Amino acid sequence: MANVYGRLPFVSALLFVVVSTLMLLSRKQANHAAVAPFEGQAGMSAPVAKVFERACKDCHSNRTAWPWYSKIPPLSLAIAADVNRGRSFFNLSEWSGYSLGRRRGFLLAIETDLKRDKMPPRTYRWMHRKSSLTEQDRALLVNWAKAEGLLLRGKTPSLAKSNAGVPR
Repeated sequence: MANVYGRLPFVSALLFVVVSTLMLLSRKQANHAAVAPFEGQAGMSAPVAKVFERACKDCHSNRTAWPWYSKIPPLSLAIAADVNRGRSFFNLSEWSGYSLGRRRGFLLAIETDLKRDKMPPRTYRWMHRKSSLTEQDRALLVNWAKAEGLLLRGKTPSLAKSNAGVPR
């Protein structure tokens, strides 16, 4: 019996290596077909697109920059799940394929989440310091979401549009 317990650490380590390798080989980090830059999509001005590129694109577009540690199990599974969840909720790379109603809903959710400091998530900000938003960044994105929402409703958002820097 003592001999079995003596081999347990070796067998456990071997099993870990085999499972980790299989996970690594089977993991999919998809960045779908090449997409156009964000600027010009969804009525984004250059400043809005710059903030989105820095803080949102890794989870909410097909332009994810996979960090080196995203290839290490079990982190790889957690990171891929976070990206897939973000893309399934809202993917700017697929903006043109969304219905008018979905676009309005996304814009309202973006505005609400930014005001409540829910996006980017704290855990993401902790790992990616550059994704943290200043109050000015938040205001810029909130104003863009409001202005774009009004435009989708057929209204002219003169004040919000000028604050968001949206060229129209």
